[in-house]
Amino acid sequence: MKGSKFALPKDRLPIYRSRSRFDSPINQRSTISATILRRRRDTPAFGKGGRMIVLWLLTGIAAVSVAYFLPGNSPELWPGLNAAAIPLILYLLALFFYTLRNPITRKARIIAWAAILLVGAADAWSWVGMDEETHWQHDQLIRIREVIVRGIMQSQIPDALLKTLETYYQQGPQKKETLLQVFQRLNQHVTVGTNLHKPDFAGDSLAYIVRSLSDNQIVVLGLHTYCTGKRADFKNYNGLTGMVQVKCTLTEKGLTYESEN
Repeated sequence: MKGSKFALPKDRLPIYRSRSRFDSPINQRSTISATILRRRRDTPAFGKGGRMIVLWLLTGIAAVSVAYFLPGNSPELWPGLNAAAIPLILYLLALFFYTLRNPITRKARIIAWAAILLVGAADAWSWVGMDEETHWQHDQLIRIREVIVRGIMQSQIPDALLKTLETYYQQGPQKKETLLQVFQRLNQHVTVGTNLHKPDFAGDSLAYIVRSLSDNQIVVLGLHTYCTGKRADFKNYNGLTGMVQVKCTLTEKGLTYESEN
């Protein structure tokens, strides 16, 4: 009807819902972010698993370090390395047993252990080979040093003695000085125990010691502080044991050279 108001039934009236400011997307995102931050704050930063990993690492480092220093102050590197390898192997085995457990399948564990054993055998073979190679090289260097030291002694010790012998015979048939007197005149009146060797550098370990003096015989010993000789139980003139020692004896008939060790 004209002028009348049209009214809808109550059950068909539109429902209007007022939107709150909390329903905006921005506020929803803010609420979610605050919840995540609150959960992160309530969650421990370093859980039980993280503490266990650190404990494993510290235990392994401590065990290997202690074992490495057990051999003491040895000049060789390999005793400490071999000692450290024992706790390292035990540590790795325990770690593998812990890692290769359920829920890992049986097939995967078999493959993993086969690979571990193969790699371990290769490492052990390489380790033993390097150990043997290192000791072989060490022995060869000692032998080379011994040959060099003996060559130097054989070259230098006879010089002073042969000079003495030459001067002695230059006197002619009538000898005014004995062999000893000539030797002392040419070597600044040396006595028993005098070192005839003049060091070539700081820390020179060579020594040419006058062992005995008489009118017709002069004995000089060549010694070295750390170069080992043929016999490990040989008692050297300077109180050491097992070091290189040679003897040169000068008489009117000539010079003799003898390797005592």
